[in-house]
Amino acid sequence: MTSIGLIGTAVNPLLRGGPAPELAALFPDVSLNAFPSRVPAFPYTPLEQAMQALGHAEAALRAAEAGCDALVIDSVGDYGLAAMRAMLPVPAIGSGEAGLAEAAEGGRSLGIVTVWPQSMNFILYERLQACGVLGLCTGIVNIGSEADTASLAGPDGYLAQVRAGQQDIRARVQAAIARLAAQGAAAVMLGCTEDCPVCVA
Repeated sequence: MTSIGLIGTAVNPLLRGGPAPELAALFPDVSLNAFPSRVPAFPYTPLEQAMQALGHAEAALRAAEAGCDALVIDSVGDYGLAAMRAMLPVPAIGSGEAGLAEAAEGGRSLGIVTVWPQSMNFILYERLQACGVLGLCTGIVNIGSEADTASLAGPDGYLAQVRAGQQDIRARVQAAIARLAAQGAAAVMLGCTEDCPVCVA
């Protein structure tokens, strides 16, 4: 069985689990293993972004040492991707890079919807630039606010609401997708790997 290390995936301390069961169900012949970052820094600024890159690189080393056949960064920010590719003998895939490649396939226009505030768009712009598709992006819509990130953690925090597909957040995401489509985006990428539940009707 192929073993894939999910780099940066948080293990839910309440469920004592690893990757989301919905994800595991999509790949029944693949062993998905979570390797969380040991760096307790949320990437609010470029400083924390750099710290996350170090944490993700260290997690990737642990995954490779554990025998993983490939690594997938569980973040659209692709923290530490270049370092992983330079230092490891196994393939490393960035969720942001892969998502942008799919969204921009054939040179089509794209938009991004993210649950994070506008102050964190530097992460998305860096990915757009690095992947060579900045000119194809018609816009980024932020449905989150600075106040949301102030109450990030905990069972009732913003991140838990996103993961649970909270109705108001879901409605805002779907409205943002419709807005980008109306503005000419032929494809819309979600700006965070936590976003899937909020797009499920």
